[in-house]
Amino acid sequence: MKISVEHSTVYRYDSAVHLEPQTFRLRPRMTNTQRLTDFEIQITPAPKGSTECLDQDGNLALNAWFDAFTTEMSVKSRFTVELLRENPFDYVIIGESLSLPLWYREPLSAALASYRDCTHVSDSVQQYAKTAAGEHRNALTFLSGLSGQIYGAFRQVVRPQGAPWQSGQTLSQMEGSCRDLAVLFCDICRVMGIAARFVSGY
Repeated sequence: MKISVEHSTVYRYDSAVHLEPQTFRLRPRMTNTQRLTDFEIQITPAPKGSTECLDQDGNLALNAWFDAFTTEMSVKSRFTVELLRENPFDYVIIGESLSLPLWYREPLSAALASYRDCTHVSDSVQQYAKTAAGEHRNALTFLSGLSGQIYGAFRQVVRPQGAPWQSGQTLSQMEGSCRDLAVLFCDICRVMGIAARFVSGY
């Protein structure tokens, strides 16, 4: 299956501003599950220069810098990806990865440390995570059950602007936008030792 996407974002300013260097992460990843067949990006005003780099998460990012003042910046991208994976469950989990709290062998454990850090997670979310895990502590059962719980118990709202809420706020209000619910899901996973990170996309 092929999917084509057009993405457009426009920033308007009350007065002319000098644009600082910008990082754009709009190019889809090439993986064993999808093939990027076409990509283009158009930035207005045109950057004075740009360079591509690989960020810490393996994304190909575009760094651009500017030399003119402007009252508007427009970013448009177009791409086509071919989806290659027919079965999303075609993976193997080794025995020690089936039980909660999850643990990882070195050197993977050290590399994933920042994605497992739950020191910022509120007490209420930590308690919710332990309750959601129940007594069985099977990782796959926990993840599918957690997804169902959030879907069934939380009201999804539309918030076109603003940063994601802290997971404790989403839990206390029992509602949130897709990004708020994603942050809650990630924090609950981290409490149970599962490495998780927020990924924005389509």
